[in-house]
Amino acid sequence: LGGLWFWEQDANLRFTYISKSIERLPGPSAASHIGKTREDLGVQYDGGETWAVLQHAVADRQPFADMRFRRPGPDGAMRYFSTSGEPVFDAAGAFQGYRGIGKEITERVLVDEAYKLMNERLVGLAGDIFFAEAIAAVAELLGADYAYIGEVGEPGNARIEILAAHDKTQAPAETTYALAGTPCAQVIATGGSVTHRRDVRKTFPDDARLARRRVPARLPGHVPAV
Repeated sequence: LGGLWFWEQDANLRFTYISKSIERLPGPSAASHIGKTREDLGVQYDGGETWAVLQHAVADRQPFADMRFRRPGPDGAMRYFSTSGEPVFDAAGAFQGYRGIGKEITERVLVDEAYKLMNERLVGLAGDIFFAEAIAAVAELLGADYAYIGEVGEPGNARIEILAAHDKTQAPAETTYALAGTPCAQVIATGGSVTHRRDVRKTFPDDARLARRRVPARLPGHVPAV
């Protein structure tokens, strides 16, 4: 359950339990949450509206869902999270607190922002200019040194054609590359996004493109054909 944690609060909205899984993520340890409120921890919610919705739900002892907040990771890049909770009452109906779950949603937020940025920049463009501007927008958003748009042909095709690339690594450019042994092969096999935050070259030792560019990590960017 990477990126997912469980929590409980008492009637004063102080944390009484945080699962150890939260320590896989950037931020305070599980133990440092105990006895503190969200305000004590300085949680940064996404805008005043989100915080107001959460406050109203808690004041009315109502459930809340997908309340988003953020905090910087060890590398300084912003990471995004979501929390949902249900009120707890005893047999007599007295409010006892909340319990719920939290999860990291950084990938989802980045993909949403990338699509929004592309929509703003790509209106009226077509062909090669469209692809070049699209990958430039994604690289800008992610702060990536290398990003590309590739296309797999017919089922069973063993190569990917690169339609556009943003490359600051000074490695030799490619127009196609073999699919086998690459992160893209894993994406196609699983049918969804695949993330490798570290040691991606060790995970895919046969991918010479990763080695040439000394790529440390890979973020998702799978867009199925429609």
